[in-house]
Amino acid sequence: MKLYRYERDHSEEENTYQVNCIEFEIIRETEKGYWVDLKIMDRPKFVLKGDVGKRFAYSTKRAALNNFIARTNRSILISKAMITESRKYLETAESLNLD
Repeated sequence: MKLYRYERDHSEEENTYQVNCIEFEIIRETEKGYWVDLKIMDRPKFVLKGDVGKRFAYSTKRAALNNFIARTNRSILISKAMITESRKYLETAESLNLD
């Protein structure tokens, strides 16, 4: 069995945006979840069983893609809030009278 996670990949040189599906091999299964090999870290990562709720990786590509979409939408909301806040700070700074 494998677990799946979608990640974004951007190449500035080629100006391309890709969404890649990463497959994780399960090293060990426990009653509560799975240990997966991240291949880029020295130690494995624990992933809870089930596809309901927030997980690092999912048992189906569909669930992993739905999670990627939710994460990306959340990122957009956070970015919009940061832009709004930054504009308010900019307005405040520009209205300061240093005389």
